[in-house]
Amino acid sequence: MIVHMLKKLSQVFALQMATFAKACTQENPQLRPTMRLEVVVLTALSSTEDDWDIGSFCKAHSSVSLVSVR
Repeated sequence: MIVHMLKKLSQVFALQMATFAKACTQENPQLRPTMRLEVVVLTALSSTEDDWDIGSFCKAHSSVSLVSVR
């Protein structure tokens, strides 16, 4: 049970990082997140806190969504 949960968390983390990396490498620089947002998101993703809501922050400050992959 715990191993399954850890695998699931790793998959979610990898998906969030990949989605954010894609946003950071947009061809149009205007569509990329700001450095401030990058610091906030990377800090949140590296945190062990469960209550970070990165998706809401991104929606409020940028067109980036870490929660959904297009």
